Amino acid sequence: MSQSPLTETKAGLDGYKQGWKALNRLLHEDRSFSGNERNTAFLNLGRKRFADLSAASGFGFFDDARAVATFDWDFDGDLDFWIANRTAPRVRFLKNNNVGGNQYLALRLVGNGKTTNIDGIGARVEVVVRENANGPAKKLIKTLYAGSGFLSQSSKWLHFGLGAADEIESLVIHWPGGNREVIRGVEVDQHYLVTQGAGKLTKFRTPDIERIESDLVVELPSSGDSARIVLPARLLLPELVYKKWDGEPVSIAGAQSSPVLLNIWASWCQPCWSEFAEWTKQQETIKASGLRVIGVNVDEGESGSGEKDLQTRLSKMGFPFETGKGDRVLLDTLDAFQRAMLDRWRPLPVPTSILLDQLGRVTTIYRGPVSVEQLLADVQLLEASPEVLREAAVPFEGKWFDGTSGVNPTSMSSRLIDISMVGSAARYLIRYAEQFAVAEMSDADRMRVGDAYFTAAVLLKENKAYTRAAEILQKGVEASPGDLRIRSLLAEVLGGLGQLAGAEEHYGVVVKALPDDFSTRRKLALVLLAQKKYAAALPLLEAVTKAQPGNALAHVDTASVWLGLNQEGKAVDSYRAALKTAPDLPKALNNLAWILATHPDPKIRNGIEAITYAERLCEFSKYKSPVGLDTLATAYAEAGRFEDAVVTAQKAIGLVGPSANPTKVGEMKGRLELYKQGKPYRDK
Repeated sequence: MSQSPLTETKAGLDGYKQGWKALNRLLHEDRSFSGNERNTAFLNLGRKRFADLSAASGFGFFDDARAVATFDWDFDGDLDFWIANRTAPRVRFLKNNNVGGNQYLALRLVGNGKTTNIDGIGARVEVVVRENANGPAKKLIKTLYAGSGFLSQSSKWLHFGLGAADEIESLVIHWPGGNREVIRGVEVDQHYLVTQGAGKLTKFRTPDIERIESDLVVELPSSGDSARIVLPARLLLPELVYKKWDGEPVSIAGAQSSPVLLNIWASWCQPCWSEFAEWTKQQETIKASGLRVIGVNVDEGESGSGEKDLQTRLSKMGFPFETGKGDRVLLDTLDAFQRAMLDRWRPLPVPTSILLDQLGRVTTIYRGPVSVEQLLADVQLLEASPEVLREAAVPFEGKWFDGTSGVNPTSMSSRLIDISMVGSAARYLIRYAEQFAVAEMSDADRMRVGDAYFTAAVLLKENKAYTRAAEILQKGVEASPGDLRIRSLLAEVLGGLGQLAGAEEHYGVVVKALPDDFSTRRKLALVLLAQKKYAAALPLLEAVTKAQPGNALAHVDTASVWLGLNQEGKAVDSYRAALKTAPDLPKALNNLAWILATHPDPKIRNGIEAITYAERLCEFSKYKSPVGLDTLATAYAEAGRFEDAVVTAQKAIGLVGPSANPTKVGEMKGRLELYKQGKPYRDK
């Protein structure tokens, strides 16, 4: 289990994320947290003794259970159970059919909403009972809690099992606000509403509900290696490449001229050969359906005589469909696809068959052999509506509470990235987006296409394919113009490519749509600053610094704008504001010290203050930076410390490397000559 990091460091956060990723993998691979122990139930025998009746009671399922909640679901006086599991079935309802002669009392508390919350959470209830008029009194106590267990919340009804007691002497309620109520005249075997301050109980009228009888209990299909999985939401198959027996590569990608059945088989797999024999026998029926069958062999090992033996056996059988050879990349890609679509990540068996519609989307996955009869029936489903497909995808009848939904292609790209097939992931997303981006799209489809373009561009950008990323993002804007993520990333990429006008356009759209997005406001201002559009950049940065006065970088950017507008005095103010928040910001220290030491206006110059900033700057580099030393030398000269200025300037020139700009070096030497003459430097 991943523990939360104690500090927000990259290493701590990476480890935390990696832990959750590993946990997620365990869940998908059906690996239990608790060793697949049976659910258990214990019967209270009294006198501190309990009996394990898990199997006899019906609790003993091999579920990987996580949570349990209780409620008298049918209001018959005993508690029923809802159990949530990590594995299927995700939810179980266990109806309590126990027959006994014991009594009960059920109370639903209603607080006054002033001194007590309306649900009565925190109230303690005491029920005083007697088994007979002359018997001893017995006190039963329960407290109403807001939570009842891990990932669960039981009903807010307080349920008391009274045993053989047939008389309730009194009911004492301690409300959270401190009030105490005593109520008498309470009958057994009743559901009551208890309103704070009423002094009496109201019998609850049980709703007219449909009882769940034993003959309505759903029997789940048995689990095994063979399965027919109809996908209610179809996802495009990634490009698969297999080779014909002569070595010619064949690609299966995108739209097809007819439906395709891709079959994965091995020479040692007897069910594979039996399946081929049935398909050969009924080849005319299969061909009449318009189905194209491709059998891809995945035997390990080099090509050679073994492949010739396979071809000979297929020829003798008269197998009439396409066959060829697949490799590890093909198998890994198929495995990534099934992991993207299915919650349970299990190795692909042989045979495995995948039915594609004419758009190249997977409609059905067959784990194990599939009969021709079933295959032809599923071909008829290729043109079915989403509602029909959803019904075909589940193994039992039921009622749906929401509409049909699609599947995002990024689920597939994520799985490809997991197995280091980043290029394949980007190509898959681009192919999906280009194939399904049409003028008339639903909002959900437009979002999926936008996600595909955006994620593909992120992958291309991370691999430094900036020009290609920009092309993909331009298509993303056309397909989903309202997707601000795409515009923001496009602006960033265009800015990096030097296409500042395009970056300005798209950042502008984002800022207009999200006026409180101050991060994007600053990015737009930087693009304008790079184009020397100082007047346009200024209000953007002023809005950022007003909303975020502690944003030191925004203050530095504002100073750059003031310098561009020849307002050095205001630039000084912005640099000082930056250093209040980030006193060690190198750019602010250097530029502020330079202006204070070299500006022609004596009202702006301040040599002593300039030395303070310049010395702080040099301390970071341990006086090894020629730029910092050059600035410090100007500050010494402005303060009249010319000997220090000469020594510092000479050290700065001595640290300049051979690749330094000759013009800059010449300027440093010119300043050195001024210091030797006892003159400070003035920046023109």
